[in-house]
Amino acid sequence: MRRWLTWGAGLTLAAVSGLNSFSTAVERTSPVLAVKIPFHGGGAESGAANDIIRQNIIEGDGLLPSAIPPEAVSRARKAFYREPTDTFAVAVLGLHTAANGMQLQAQSIFEANVKLGRRQIISQAWLADHAARQNDLTAALQNYDLILRRRNAASATVLNRLVQLLRQENSVPLFVRLLQRPSSWHPEFWEAATSDNLTLDNAAELRIRLAGRGYALDDRYDSILLSKLTLEGKFLMAEMLYRKLRPQLFTASSQTARRADLSFIRNDEIEPYFWIVAPERGDLGAYMNSKSDGLDVSILGGAGGIVARRLITDFRGVYDARLTLARSSSGTGAIRIDLTFTCATDSSIMDKVSFSIRDKSSSTGRVNLLAPQCRYYWVEVQAINANRDAVDFTLKEIALSPRIQSPPKGESSTNIMGQ
Repeated sequence: MRRWLTWGAGLTLAAVSGLNSFSTAVERTSPVLAVKIPFHGGGAESGAANDIIRQNIIEGDGLLPSAIPPEAVSRARKAFYREPTDTFAVAVLGLHTAANGMQLQAQSIFEANVKLGRRQIISQAWLADHAARQNDLTAALQNYDLILRRRNAASATVLNRLVQLLRQENSVPLFVRLLQRPSSWHPEFWEAATSDNLTLDNAAELRIRLAGRGYALDDRYDSILLSKLTLEGKFLMAEMLYRKLRPQLFTASSQTARRADLSFIRNDEIEPYFWIVAPERGDLGAYMNSKSDGLDVSILGGAGGIVARRLITDFRGVYDARLTLARSSSGTGAIRIDLTFTCATDSSIMDKVSFSIRDKSSSTGRVNLLAPQCRYYWVEVQAINANRDAVDFTLKEIALSPRIQSPPKGESSTNIMGQ
C-alpha cells in the first residue's frame, strides 16, 4: 500500500509539474491559454495582465493608461502573490496605485521595481513622466534615455516627450550632458527636434554646444537643421551653427569678401551652404556628377526653370561673375543661364546676370551686391532652352571676383564660403 501511495504522490507531483511547465512554455506566446491550464504559475497571470496593458498602451498611442482595467489588476495581484519579484506584475500594481491618486506610494513602487529589473519599461516611463511633471528634467531625461536605448514601441512617444522638454528654458545644458553619451536613438531625436518650430532655437543652440565638444552627427541632420533655420528666417542662428560645424570654411578679412568659387564639387560644405539641386521635372532635371565634378543638366526644347540654389553670406560690392561650362551636347547655342542673387531677408533686393552658353567654356557678367542692409543672399541657377531639341550640358563652377572693395574702412567682414 505504501508503495502505491508513493507512486500516486509521485504521479500527482509529476502531473502538477508537467502542467506548470506546459503553462510556462506557452505563457509568452499565449498568456490567455496559459492561465486556463491548471496549476499555472505566476508568470502566466503576469503575461495575461501584460497583454491587457499593452493593448491599452497601443490604443493610447504609446501613452501609459490612466485607468487600469480591473482584470489586469486582478491578474497582476495573483502573479505578485505567487512571485513577488515579477517586475511586470509590480508595474501594473504601481499603475493601479497611481490611478487611485496615491502618487507618492506609486513612486515608491516604481523605484523599487526598477531596482528589481532595469528592463521594466513601464516603471521607467512612469518615473520619467512623473519627473517631467515635477520639473525634474535630469531624472526625466535619464529614464527616457534608458527606454530609448532598448528600441521598443514606446520610442516614438518618448522622442516626442524629449522634444517637448527641449522647449523649456534652461533645458539645453541638460540635453548636452545627455547626448554626450553616444546612443543609436540620437538621429531620430534630431529629426524630431528639427520638425518642431517651438524647439528650433534650442535645437540649434544644443547643436552648437555639442559641435564645440566634438559631437559627431550625420551631415543629413545638420543640413535639415540649417535649412529649417533659414526657412524660418533665422539666418544669424544658422550662420553661428555653420561656423561651429565648419570653422575651416571661414576666413577673416578686414576689408572685403575674397573671391569665391561656387563649384559643384562636393566637399565639406553642407546645404544650404552648398548647392541644393531642384527636384527633377519631366522636362528639366539636374544632378551632381561626382565623376565630372559638375552639375549635369538635361533640358527639353522650350523648357526652363531653376536647377540649383545655395546661400552665401557677407558678399558686399560689385562682382564679376564667371560661369564655366564643363561639357555640352550640340545645339547649346540657344541655352541661357540666369544667375539670380536675391536678398534672403528682403526679396525686393535682387540682381541678375545672364549667360548665353553658345558652346563656350566660360562667360562673364557683372552683379551688384551693394545693398548695405543685406548680408545673406540666395543664389539661384536657372536654365532656359530656346531650342526645339533637348540639350545636355554640365556646369563646372560659378566664380565671384570683387570689382569694388567693400565694406568701407573701419567695417569688418567674414566670407562664409571661406574660399
